[in-house]
Amino acid sequence: MTMSPIKSMDHRLLREAIADTYNDLEEVLYLTRDCMGKLRTFIGDLRRVKTHIDPLVYQETLIASQQYTDLYFQQETNIIHTMNDLGELAPSETLLVMGEDTVCQSRNFLRSYQERTGALVTSTDWQSPSYAHAMRSQAGRQTNTIYATINDYKRDQSWDTYYWEHAFLKEYIDAIIKFPIRPLATSSGMSAFTTIVNYLTMEHASTRPVCIGSSIYYENKLLLQSLFGDRIVQVDESDTDHIISVIKTHNPCFIFFDSMTNAPGLPVPDMTAIIRFLVGYVKQDTFLVVDNTCLSAMFQPLPLFYGRLTKLRLIVFESLLKYHQFGMDRVPGGVIWATGGDTGKLFDYRDHLGTILPDALVQSLPTPNRKLLTARLARYERNASLIASRLEEWIDTHVNHPYTKIVYPGLPNHSMHKENKSLPYHGCYFIVEFKKKKQTVATYKRFISFVLQTAKRQRVDIVAGTSFGLNSTRIYLTALRSRPTIPFVRIAVGTEHRIAIEKVLAVLISSLSHFK
Repeated sequence: MTMSPIKSMDHRLLREAIADTYNDLEEVLYLTRDCMGKLRTFIGDLRRVKTHIDPLVYQETLIASQQYTDLYFQQETNIIHTMNDLGELAPSETLLVMGEDTVCQSRNFLRSYQERTGALVTSTDWQSPSYAHAMRSQAGRQTNTIYATINDYKRDQSWDTYYWEHAFLKEYIDAIIKFPIRPLATSSGMSAFTTIVNYLTMEHASTRPVCIGSSIYYENKLLLQSLFGDRIVQVDESDTDHIISVIKTHNPCFIFFDSMTNAPGLPVPDMTAIIRFLVGYVKQDTFLVVDNTCLSAMFQPLPLFYGRLTKLRLIVFESLLKYHQFGMDRVPGGVIWATGGDTGKLFDYRDHLGTILPDALVQSLPTPNRKLLTARLARYERNASLIASRLEEWIDTHVNHPYTKIVYPGLPNHSMHKENKSLPYHGCYFIVEFKKKKQTVATYKRFISFVLQTAKRQRVDIVAGTSFGLNSTRIYLTALRSRPTIPFVRIAVGTEHRIAIEKVLAVLISSLSHFK
């Protein structure tokens, strides 16, 4: 959808917005070519196994694949043409709107066709592919690549999952030696977590306490509390000294933290200090489980282990629904990674629990790309820092309003600012904290409605909805039914370009000013 023309603008902001839009075009160009590449590989595979495919199915599938490839090629041509214009023509409002239109149209196309492409690429496959045949194979495009009892049952493992996992390892995990590391794609972030918990409790049963951050993801917290009961010891993520003291006192067998939380106050544990302590301190096998969803590739724990012999065993997981789909929000998925013997055991538990990410959904995911992911996270950092700091400034300089502060890990008022100010990434969301008397669900709902009404009047694209890591700014009443977590208003910025994010900011300033 075309954005409304900009009536007046700072020339510097215009140049920045056009540069942002050019980067957005680079992103959608990569995603488009990624899908084209999958289709072209599939067409080659299809022709290779032609004699094993029903003739009518073969012909229709080949035609559909070529049609999809042509559509992606048209998208590619349009994107490149727009990129050339943005790179060569003088900056103007018209040029910016043209770039916005191309980005928007390309994203809408990709959201629809990525999953269709995944379904098409796997359409000749079997979930139980044959490894040998007398007349005709039942392995589809993977004929002659299936081995008995190894990859002949896709609930256990598949080539699609295997190749994506190795791409994830190459792009997103920093390590000097990578062969002991094995990422494992799962059907969701929650299935990643439950796979880990089943592995720990069944293979490493212990009567020692279990330490958890008090602000870890509420569903994970509820599961752990139900499982371990009074063995749970909760710690405040914002107090590193207390965390270390609790670990020394209780000697936990399992330790669970979110590298960045999504709870009231947005506490951010000093994972660098915690890991450095644990690596040198623990004398018994101790498992540290880190939910890295909110920091993703911007937090790399393995370098903290280099050159150290330790009893600390690291398991990391994250949801693939947030950052790894570049805003498309199409595929529920998760990923686990660990090192050494834990990798093999986690693989077995994913197998036994049936938590693998299905092949069609793997083919619907973008191929991992560190450069583009880092650029996207940098855009979130800029937008979140800009809006959070300006809203906090407004609250500080005005009176007679219902707000206490803006909570964002990148602001000086954050409880862990000193420890985390050097982090390369502080998240894409912040909390609007209300004064005590206004901390009611009714107030929060009215505020969200007020923001949307203001955005509608100003023709700015803000939506109410859960999640984060998307392209448009979202506002949400978080944890409404997540007892005992206290509900709060979270705003998750999108990847809006420099001028668009100023418009989002104007809506939010106006909302703060007029909401009572």
